[in-house]
Amino acid sequence: MKLGSQLRAYGPSGSFTPTVAPAAKQSLYLSAGSGVTPLMSMTRASIDLGLDRDIVFVHSARTPADIVFRKELERLVALSPRLRTFFLCEGIGNESDWSGPIGRLSLQQLSEWVPDYAEREVFTCGPAGYMKAAQTLLREGGHNPARYHQESFDFSAGAATVETAHTAETAAPQVDASQETFTVKLSRSSRTFKMRASETVLAAAKKAGVAIPSSCSQGICGTCKTKVLEGEVDMKHNGGIRDREVQKGFRLLCCSRPTSDLVLEL
Repeated sequence: MKLGSQLRAYGPSGSFTPTVAPAAKQSLYLSAGSGVTPLMSMTRASIDLGLDRDIVFVHSARTPADIVFRKELERLVALSPRLRTFFLCEGIGNESDWSGPIGRLSLQQLSEWVPDYAEREVFTCGPAGYMKAAQTLLREGGHNPARYHQESFDFSAGAATVETAHTAETAAPQVDASQETFTVKLSRSSRTFKMRASETVLAAAKKAGVAIPSSCSQGICGTCKTKVLEGEVDMKHNGGIRDREVQKGFRLLCCSRPTSDLVLEL
């Protein structure tokens, strides 16, 4: 990289956003560590756009010094009376005058801070263990699982899901169709390449020297989202694409295997 270099960027995407529940009037944000990042973006948007959402933001950190965006959250609370924040730390670290609670999030603590948590739309982001514990805690407290949303960057979990699905898929059929080949055509460049039914479209494209933007390769991030103009694929994703995008013909190439010849909008 050097001064003047140009980068191609993609706009916001994904389903971890308050727009998944437009009718929800109250939200509860639960985060730990760097998982605060997407929730912070959602909080900023609420205030910057004057949406005046009722948000309770509960963040867990190792020590007070590890609370990400601490000062900004305090400033935003002063700007928006409908935003409330609570911090929970595992230890005090070097901040001997810390007056906040010590420990990990519990149902009792959550009930004290947010008595109406069961009525709120919940958005969670953080380490996998934290999110699993938060989901269990909420379920035990009677929160409706349909109103729970989480953002995960644990790609290894996605990889396991894809691999398990593919293993089961290839083990079940009595006739091995994995060696069947299909032709993939790119509508814009008019390039074509052959691929096996057992391959993902993204893997086959890379093998053929076709550059397709991608990142996680596990159906999570949505970077390789592409419109399939002709043909069909078997897609097993992990949340990186919305239903309305699928209905419009878009697929995640990293977790799509062809079931016919394809024409892609590339």
